[in-house]
Amino acid sequence: MNYIIFDLEWNSTRVSNRRPLNEIIEIGAVKMSEAFAVTDTFSCLVRPNVSKGLSPFCIDTTHIEIDELNKKGISFFSALKKFSAWCGNENNNIFLSWSKSDLYTLAQNMKFFKHNADIPFIRKYIDAQQFCEQFIDSYDGAHSISLYNTAQYFNISANEENLHRALADSMLAAKCFAAAFDSEKAAFALIDCSGEYFSRLIYKTYSISKPVSSLYNINNEQFVCPACAGKLEIQGKFSYRLKCFHAACICKNCKKKFIVHVNVKKTYDGVSVTKRISRFKEKAAAD
Repeated sequence: MNYIIFDLEWNSTRVSNRRPLNEIIEIGAVKMSEAFAVTDTFSCLVRPNVSKGLSPFCIDTTHIEIDELNKKGISFFSALKKFSAWCGNENNNIFLSWSKSDLYTLAQNMKFFKHNADIPFIRKYIDAQQFCEQFIDSYDGAHSISLYNTAQYFNISANEENLHRALADSMLAAKCFAAAFDSEKAAFALIDCSGEYFSRLIYKTYSISKPVSSLYNINNEQFVCPACAGKLEIQGKFSYRLKCFHAACICKNCKKKFIVHVNVKKTYDGVSVTKRISRFKEKAAAD
């Protein structure tokens, strides 16, 4: 069994319909044995297909120039095929990256270029950042710890200036994972990436702002009085603000007034509805 720790560099751009896309420009990876010996490395520049140039942030961070990509880079399809072949048998590999952002970006590029988010050669995965953080005493869970700071914690030599290149980041992440390794916690952290995993990973949940549509009809909702459990009757129309529907209502039984708040979201699995009821506050009478 091998551990394959990979890292991506990308250029943030937008496609024709203004959707954001983190277009991959470099793939780097380290292959380690179960004894954490580095057995092979992978590095490949990817020629951008959407981007005509690189953002200043991308250039400043990676020190990669568009001319270098155009001359030395290969297409995303070729790079993916080359990377997959280098990885070998999917059943023998556990993949890791420093946070799921690399996994997300790879699935996003698969969806954009191949119209299918599935990454067929990745079936087992561990988030190396999340895994290592549980061994850092000062970690409070509020903010993620950087790869460089994690390396410092484990007394691993790292030059911050050499980071933000795919192979260098992969190598450092591999060393951090090896330093923190615990077999029981690794087994618990293992993610099964089969089935619809990647489609779920990149799916963007969004709020539904129309009270009546093919996806949802707010008129079908029932509301119960929190005071007497009677039926609440909506007064007037629903308004929509702050990603939530609001309407005044009155209990047909106890005659108390309330405001109902309905949050509706489209998720990967369907429509999610969250309802909340608050007391109606009468406006103060004018003097």
